[in-house]
Amino acid sequence: MAPQGAHTESSRPAIAGQRQLVLFLLLSCAQLGRASQQSSGQEVLPGRKLLLAGTAKPDYSFYHRKADLLQKVRDIVAANPNTMRLEERKASDKEYSISMQVVQVQLGGLVTNHSTQARLFMDFGEHAREFISAELGLALLRVLAGGREAVARVLPSTPERAEKLWSLLQQVAFVVLPLENAAGRDKVEGGALCERKNGRGVDPNRNWEVDWGRKEKDYDPNEEFPGAAPFSEPEVRIVLDIARTFKPHVWVNVHSGMEAMFTPWDHKAEVPPEAAEALRVLQTLQKELFTQTCVVGSGGKSVGYLAHGTATDYMFEKLKVPLPFTWEIYGDMQAPFSDCFRMFNPLTKQHMESVIALWLRTIFRLIELLPTHSALLADGVFKTPTPPGSTGSSGPKQRTVDPGNGRGPGPAAGVPGGGGGANDITGATTNSKVPQKGVEAPSEAIAPFGKEGPANETTVMAVTQQGATPGVSVTGPAENGVVKGGPMPGVHSYLWTNVGLGCVGVVLVGCLVWQYWKSTKGPAYTQVPPV
Repeated sequence: MAPQGAHTESSRPAIAGQRQLVLFLLLSCAQLGRASQQSSGQEVLPGRKLLLAGTAKPDYSFYHRKADLLQKVRDIVAANPNTMRLEERKASDKEYSISMQVVQVQLGGLVTNHSTQARLFMDFGEHAREFISAELGLALLRVLAGGREAVARVLPSTPERAEKLWSLLQQVAFVVLPLENAAGRDKVEGGALCERKNGRGVDPNRNWEVDWGRKEKDYDPNEEFPGAAPFSEPEVRIVLDIARTFKPHVWVNVHSGMEAMFTPWDHKAEVPPEAAEALRVLQTLQKELFTQTCVVGSGGKSVGYLAHGTATDYMFEKLKVPLPFTWEIYGDMQAPFSDCFRMFNPLTKQHMESVIALWLRTIFRLIELLPTHSALLADGVFKTPTPPGSTGSSGPKQRTVDPGNGRGPGPAAGVPGGGGGANDITGATTNSKVPQKGVEAPSEAIAPFGKEGPANETTVMAVTQQGATPGVSVTGPAENGVVKGGPMPGVHSYLWTNVGLGCVGVVLVGCLVWQYWKSTKGPAYTQVPPV
């Protein structure tokens, strides 16, 4: 006897007919929606398809394999000995050994004491399957190596603003990890496209001490295994050692899976009061640079689940980093979870480059905002608190995004698809165990972040990922975590939304009509009774 709920052979033609009808209706809806978007001038993101032609895989004609990416990093640093330094850090635990590239960049000239500089620590490629993160890290190094002209192409502006930004960059020290999780990346390139953990199955972003080891009801060890103890993993110990010595003002942990910018907490659904200035920085970036869906707030509240033992929470709570961020730079929210490469990475060169161009602009706009932050002002890093793009008057005015796609020009030329002070980070040992205890710059003034109104954690849901509407306002008071008076879709987005809802109705009505028609000719299928 067939199992409960099975269909008999006589039911299969009817079921097949239903599936064909639904498939026809869905394809028709998809074609209608695409035509509507094209007629409206909106961008239809490449790689976005209703029916997935199998599981997506990396296209190595524009994505870099691990060995090639790391070699390109070596080449960039070797060509810029006055402003860049590369160290290959090694660490091990029992039989597990890893190597990690650590790049220092100081456009004002390499020095060993960073106490008078703004210090940015940027971590790319922490999760193995997130190729786009490492590509952004490589692109950032290329821009920094390209000098004044390359930076100006990333964030086009007036000559005066470009000069101010370049002057700021002379006072900034970067530490860049182009690919933290190189051992895990080997697994992905070997065919395990959903692997995010390191080479021995531990999630590096669950191996930090703050709230380590706590498991939510939906805990999945295949995704979030935190390791045997805090700091058990060699990758994490290297990052920790650098952070303790370098003492960054800014920590940016770059991931993919959605489009978002997070502050602490990850393990609580709230932004702590001490992170209010950091939150306002992200809100400013969101208003000026993003027109698509972009979530801003604490990771624990905004991402939809709590994460325990993360790097960003540790940087904030234990190392007191003033600006601790997690950025999620891309995500295909329509991809099935099993299609991991599609979910976490753009599938075409054009789309990859557009993502990289947007987030390069975000990085350099963040640097422009640093002189207004209280922690950097207290350190006396910058000579003036007025950032490029600001006039010095008080209070940000209401803004609208640039016409067009709101993201400015395409990728810049040259961008392909516990120490005793802030000292030189090279030469530190890591094998020892850690004790288990728009185009035009905004002309409006941006007030110092400690003097604005109260920061509200906001989840800013702008237009959809299918495209953006010109002239969309992205400001408004927050209520219950959502910005009111914010993005409103234009006419074509409104039509497309209603077309989509109409299609759902058509599909449902079609199925009911089909079922009724078949019922007049006898039962469509026979339900087998329980065993």
